[in-house]
Amino acid sequence: MINIYIIEVCQSTLDCILYMKTDERIDTWIIRALTEKATLHYMGLLEYTRKSYRHISLDTFNSHIKKMLLEGYIGKDDTGERGKKVYYFLTEKTKQMERLKILNFKSKKEIAELNNQSKEERRVSAYIVIFFLALRYYYLLKTEEELKNFLSEAGVSLNDLILYSKPKPLERNGKPYERTGWETRSDIIIIKYEELTPNKNIFYEYSLPGQSPKEVSLESERILAHANITQAEIEDAFKIAQREGILKIVMRFRNESRYEIADKSLVDFIDDCWGLFRLILKKLQIVWRTIRGTNDQEIKWLELIKGRKGADAIRMQAYHQRHSLNKSKRKQLVVSAKKEIMYLEEEIQDSITNLVELHTDTINKYRFPAERILEIVAPKSLQKSDLRRISPKHRMTVANQYF
Repeated sequence: MINIYIIEVCQSTLDCILYMKTDERIDTWIIRALTEKATLHYMGLLEYTRKSYRHISLDTFNSHIKKMLLEGYIGKDDTGERGKKVYYFLTEKTKQMERLKILNFKSKKEIAELNNQSKEERRVSAYIVIFFLALRYYYLLKTEEELKNFLSEAGVSLNDLILYSKPKPLERNGKPYERTGWETRSDIIIIKYEELTPNKNIFYEYSLPGQSPKEVSLESERILAHANITQAEIEDAFKIAQREGILKIVMRFRNESRYEIADKSLVDFIDDCWGLFRLILKKLQIVWRTIRGTNDQEIKWLELIKGRKGADAIRMQAYHQRHSLNKSKRKQLVVSAKKEIMYLEEEIQDSITNLVELHTDTINKYRFPAERILEIVAPKSLQKSDLRRISPKHRMTVANQYF
């Protein structure tokens, strides 16, 4: 009896050691089993994993099953009746991730940590770049001749332009301008800026529908520079997402296909996620401007979405504003800031609840990228802020980054 007990303890210890090293491989074999068999009951799944991979204890197997159920990789049919078998199956999320070639089992804890990524993780980042950069970009045209040449390349002419925004005065770089907007039936936008001074400086901006892999690749270098995503990985992500029906080609320009998100419900979901991001950023900016500087986690989050240059600009502005206040004024602002932060945190929770309820069908349909995008814009750790002031040593480190 003692010997059997020792053997069991040794087996459990060995399993614990191997679990740390081969965690993802056990998960992979469970997925393979359910891919091959579609559904398997508990003992059948355990036997398949042991036979195909290696012997694992019940405790180790249970821990993997619980984790994969919690993460939404597998589901189960369980009537709850005693003696009835429980059957397991792959969720639609897992099937889609397999088709997109992005299935991996790393923890979601460090979503913003993009260093030393695996091939699958870089591919995930490539998809995230596509969705987060699904915005319209405007490019400069200095003369009317350049405008005509551009329109010719795009297969339209000046006669195809339809006025959608009448001349409107505005200030640009401290000078008065008049802004006029046109569009075409193919969704090309042209904006004319005419300086309201004797100089009469005139220039144009254009915007094309969708995004090309090349544009997204250039933007990924700016925003996700530390993810090391290659042009080939971006192009591959576009092709697979198109095959999956997530993206569609809207036009060709300069021998490149341009893509946009095919499902308007997914576009609306992403738009609302951007609104949630702006709400969390608004709250954090109040913290940074009145109470304390940014912490490491906030910096990672900000750099992930705004890029290092954009994040540094926001941090520097907050740093100067916080240190421009005298002690008395800052004390007053901290009191009112804490009230506003509390109000905004309640608003953030309501926004998350409303967003999930409003887009339930979309989230269920697009588990990826919907879940990952929501995790990135609104990580749980940033929904509530630590309002303790940073230490003098850390404050000096922050200051040294700027001066």
